[in-house]
Amino acid sequence: MKKVFKNKVVSIGLSFLLTFSLLLSNSASAQAVAGTGTNADTNISQYVQSSSALNENDIIYMVLTDRFYDGDSSNNGTLNVEYRPGNLKYTQGGDWKGLTQKLDYIKNLGVTAIWISPVSENEPLSRDKSESGYHGYFTHDYNKADPHFGSKQDLINLVSTAHSKGLTLVLI
Repeated sequence: MKKVFKNKVVSIGLSFLLTFSLLLSNSASAQAVAGTGTNADTNISQYVQSSSALNENDIIYMVLTDRFYDGDSSNNGTLNVEYRPGNLKYTQGGDWKGLTQKLDYIKNLGVTAIWISPVSENEPLSRDKSESGYHGYFTHDYNKADPHFGSKQDLINLVSTAHSKGLTLVLI
């Protein structure tokens, strides 16, 4: 039990370190989503604005994507084991289409940036199967978009729409 807790703490700590290193790099967000080499079927770097770097005046709204809004029920329970509505240890259905649909609501809160859950494909369940990777920190493949949140194109649409509304999107 202590080893599992220690591993989770180390994983979360490393994720936060990765986040802050990404904020320092203008192209890191594009690499995290699009991947490198032949895995990148869509280059998201064209959607990343170097002028959109965060500064001390930004107000960041952090979103746990899976818990925010379900805009596309077709990506719920892609493996028929991790989607368990009402059981908060498992996937609940929030996705990038849902975030895109609610961008006006978020902007009206007065925020200037949105920090969403990690976008990479996750393991569907923990090793002991007691929870799913709804939070985004059970990374399986850094070069693929998490299918629970939608397709790579759904993510690109979210980024483009957010930018068109004057919002910065933080991707890790």
